[in-house]
Amino acid sequence: MEKDSEDQDKAYRSLVGARIRSIRKQKRLSLQEVEARSEAEFKASVLGAYERAERDISVPRLQRLANFYNVPVDQLLPSEDALNNVFPRYALAMQDKLQ
Repeated sequence: MEKDSEDQDKAYRSLVGARIRSIRKQKRLSLQEVEARSEAEFKASVLGAYERAERDISVPRLQRLANFYNVPVDQLLPSEDALNNVFPRYALAMQDKLQ
């Protein structure tokens, strides 16, 4: 059971990391440019670790990153479709709530 939870955490981190990377690329910024423009608040190595799902990002830090990118926080979170694809139980729970 613990392994499933760890796998789910890793899968969710991967989805968040993909969103963070996607927004950064939409802004046409390299990891080094983010570090420079944020005055080293977001180190390239740490931001890269978030993007590769090697490290968790805290909610306050996610908020600051959203502010830096000038996007709502929910833009840095996985879409409902992505969650449904990765977490079938999430999709079933959402269907039950709608009925």
